[in-house]
Amino acid sequence: MVECTYCGVYANALDHIIPVSYDELSRKTAKYSKENTVPACNECNSHLSNLWYPSISERAGYLIEKYNQKYNKLLNQPEWEDWEIEELGVNLKRRVLSNRKKKKLIEERLEHNKSTG
Repeated sequence: MVECTYCGVYANALDHIIPVSYDELSRKTAKYSKENTVPACNECNSHLSNLWYPSISERAGYLIEKYNQKYNKLLNQPEWEDWEIEELGVNLKRRVLSNRKKKKLIEERLEHNKSTG
């Protein structure tokens, strides 16, 4: 499995460090340039789009800010104790457990991203 350079999840795309739209001459060969591409997941690649951040660390820093904004509500949710969750109704328990899992995944992605940046 190839990991996303920025967040560590499965990479199913290539991110162009220097966006193809900035270099008209290399448009045809940019897709295959190993010097200018890194493995990325769709979400990271999509957020970076054609933004001009000419280094991987600058691109990673941008994504940290973006994900902190995007997932702010989820990241700031309180930590629930297991006994508290057990006292909840079925639907609310399902929601809390789901959000706990999502929060953990986002925190792992951000931590991986910080090590890149």
